[in-house]
Amino acid sequence: MFILRCHLKVIIAGMLAVLVSGFSATILAQDSPDLPEPVLPAHICAKLAPRQTYSAGDDTQRLQSAINHCPRGEALQLLAGRFSSGPLTMKSGVTLWISHGAMLTANTDPRVYDKNGRCGTLDHKGNGCRPFILFKNSDGGGIVGEGIIDGQGGELMKGEDESWWQLARRAQTEGAAQNVPRLIEIDDGSNIIFHGITLRNSP
Repeated sequence: MFILRCHLKVIIAGMLAVLVSGFSATILAQDSPDLPEPVLPAHICAKLAPRQTYSAGDDTQRLQSAINHCPRGEALQLLAGRFSSGPLTMKSGVTLWISHGAMLTANTDPRVYDKNGRCGTLDHKGNGCRPFILFKNSDGGGIVGEGIIDGQGGELMKGEDESWWQLARRAQTEGAAQNVPRLIEIDDGSNIIFHGITLRNSP
């Protein structure tokens, strides 16, 4: 059984969508004497600082490259500051460590998440976007730290006149399905730790 410890702080502003598939999940409301405190990685493969000037730039490539090159059992640490990224795929056994004062924000451009030309639109399927952070066929690793992951669900989609949340509301009134990215998706994963991290504004 997969267990998400409730050191995970979730701030829900609108709809928080975290897909857990491929295994059963139990959310514990309180600390359990049967579960030890998570052991954080002893080794950090890289420490990334934010760019000196936060602008329209994007950190996706350097974040994904650092994840890909991080050895199993080690952590990639994001230092205090703001990072902006499109979709990221976690490597099995690698931990993303978001330090206190660090914020990882999701790109608001539907095109960077697009799977079939439908991301950021309405249809009757609603599966047109890649998730912001994906754990696929993963064993070990996770996301830890006292920082923040912000999905920017209430911000206008780039090039559009509505936000991810407004798109979802419109889907309700029109009886359609919204194509929006999930904040975190776990597909066939085990032994993944979420500890201390704050999630907010999921698309």
